[in-house]
Amino acid sequence: MATADDVDPRSSTWTTLRWDGASRVALLALHMVRLRGHAERLGIVWPDEGDIAAANSMRDALADAEAAPVHDSVGLMRLRLLPNGSFKAKASWADAYPDPLSSTAVTAPRWVEGVTGTKHGDWQPYSDAASVAGQRGADLALLVHDETIVDCCRATPILLDDDGTAWYPDPTQGSLDSVTLEALRPGLATAGVPLIAGRLTTNLLSRARTLVAVGSGVGAIRIATLDGQQVGSDDSDFPALCSALVDEAFETSWHDLLEVDA
Repeated sequence: MATADDVDPRSSTWTTLRWDGASRVALLALHMVRLRGHAERLGIVWPDEGDIAAANSMRDALADAEAAPVHDSVGLMRLRLLPNGSFKAKASWADAYPDPLSSTAVTAPRWVEGVTGTKHGDWQPYSDAASVAGQRGADLALLVHDETIVDCCRATPILLDDDGTAWYPDPTQGSLDSVTLEALRPGLATAGVPLIAGRLTTNLLSRARTLVAVGSGVGAIRIATLDGQQVGSDDSDFPALCSALVDEAFETSWHDLLEVDA
């Protein structure tokens, strides 16, 4: 997949939070840590009192938010930081994902070191990957580089190996550092499931017990197929565990943007 060359990746950085449809967003602290880290990697200066300015921007976005659609949908809040230090936010609704999910392999977009692995301004190749998935009748695109799954559009894949170890794409290979995955980590540790960054190779995928997509929009849902081939089996309780932990992470981290100190 060719990377667009007419958009400067350093023109913005952004993050997408789960939004409850009213005035609350989830996992705000983790999102702000990642947003600030990506800004630093992209050379975008973090503004004075940036956390307050970001919250104010999201609060303002609530005024333009549309009511929830009648069909199943998920509320999302997209927060962008521009090089001039200003924030822009938009609250929106996305269709809920089916359970289980289907996926297709798409070549991962690549940028120069320091840009790849961040949420940056030149995001069209990721959107294109999602479009390719839809054209192929799949729900998600698994992004592949050097015969390794390095990321997933709109989510992060977690693979449960046959020895009970959970693997996710190593950020040093170009994947995004997932806020939802970090929120899962303590619960998986308590459940006795090691969560390790590594290379999700074809060999590892062939012996997977299950594959799960996690993210602000998807929550946690099993990926049942890759290009029509079954991945793992449907008898593992790992997807249900991840789903419960993600739901708990959201429910225990709601931040009301209308609070005086927001």
